[in-house]
Amino acid sequence: MSISCIAFLRGFFTDKHFKDDVFEIQNNRETKNNNSKKESIKIKRLAYGISNDSDMILNWIQISIHDALHKKYLKSVNLSIILDEKKPTEVFESYSFDINYDFQDSITINNEMSISPNEMTKFQIFKLLKRFIIITQSLPALPPKRFLLMRILCYDNCPVDYYPDYFTNCTNEKSATMKIPLSIYNDLIAPCGEVNSIHHLVSTSLLSLSTLGEKKYTENESVVEVDPFEIFGSHIITSEINSEVSQISKDLYQMVKTHNIEMHDGLTQIPENLYADNQTYNENIECSCKSHIYIPYSPIVQCIKCFRNMHKICFSVNSGTEDFICNYCHDYDSNFNINSFLILFNIRKLIAYLQSNKYDTLKSVTNTALLLGYTADDLNSSKSIISSIIKSFTILIYEGIISLKLNKAFSHKAFKVDVNGLLNNDAVVKKGRYFISFINKNNQSIIDKYIDPNREPIKEIEFILNSLSNDQQYEHK
Repeated sequence: MSISCIAFLRGFFTDKHFKDDVFEIQNNRETKNNNSKKESIKIKRLAYGISNDSDMILNWIQISIHDALHKKYLKSVNLSIILDEKKPTEVFESYSFDINYDFQDSITINNEMSISPNEMTKFQIFKLLKRFIIITQSLPALPPKRFLLMRILCYDNCPVDYYPDYFTNCTNEKSATMKIPLSIYNDLIAPCGEVNSIHHLVSTSLLSLSTLGEKKYTENESVVEVDPFEIFGSHIITSEINSEVSQISKDLYQMVKTHNIEMHDGLTQIPENLYADNQTYNENIECSCKSHIYIPYSPIVQCIKCFRNMHKICFSVNSGTEDFICNYCHDYDSNFNINSFLILFNIRKLIAYLQSNKYDTLKSVTNTALLLGYTADDLNSSKSIISSIIKSFTILIYEGIISLKLNKAFSHKAFKVDVNGLLNNDAVVKKGRYFISFINKNNQSIIDKYIDPNREPIKEIEFILNSLSNDQQYEHK
């Protein structure tokens, strides 16, 4: 339904290609009272048999996507709009649908079952459709010449010879990307909501360049190339290019964030190599975590006092970015311990990375350091960085968020401990080959302790480390 609404509201097909429908929900979701008010929205659904182009989109959805979803191969669906048929990798507007199969068994409110899973799913779909309609109606019109394409991304468990009908393999092709001015990156990407069907969780996002105005920048603008597939855990390439960009229409995206033709065959893409191999030092980032790398699973935020660009995740900044003050500029007392904050920052980054379903890409401790935004030079020049990462692992193992085992176990992946000083509770972990797993289930309250901006876990971090060992040596050799 969402894709049909997008196709209609962005003007890819005339009205005859659609059939009218009404999506209706019970307004009072906490009661089964048949007399309760109902809420509805009018929607458009693509109809079969009108044209080959509209039939192709329906085949993508009802045959190809349905098959990959049923087999639990499907990781993400991306509907992209491009403006030049000869440049299919230059995306102008993107709608992403990310799928997670690690779902909850029931839906509760205040620890009591108060609504059936089907009702909740229907309500979430209703909200999502309503939001999509509001967004697309608010976007500026597309240029007359535009093209629509669809890509799908599969999980690692997908067989290498699996190719859905109507899609072609583009694993070895250049990824489609969008070039976004770094200064407005935080405002341009808009999450649109989630739908939990109990069988899987679908998260949606919108990214459109149509909201950029015509103001010309007089200086080189720092630009990131974003693969729409990887907005929330991605491979971002930073470059300096001359571009004509302007301040985004922030009103639209504030609304989105706070508000609870010619066709091509689709493309299939398999995950690329680990992005850490292509890190780019960015002089515009000077985070308190001592990283100058743009980490793809965290937007940036600027301190209003020193104007340094920081990783949002390090400070767990979710809102109020206009008043953000970094720890450099805070008036802390004399007992302020920068090393404890460095550990906290790396705990938050490590949790954020693990939550993007990429724990199987953690190869070693030093490899993880690269994923957290550090270069090899950083590790060699600053003992405090590698020490904080080792202690971050130690604390997450102690809390049960990370499981480290000597022998192969279910859901555990091979992991190399290539530094000294790591502790598994009170036992020293020797260098060597181990197996690691991220234990997300039933650990949310513990995770929240470290990522909730209203909590102060510094004292707990220091207490855990002191209780484990007062004289362990943390070093990188």
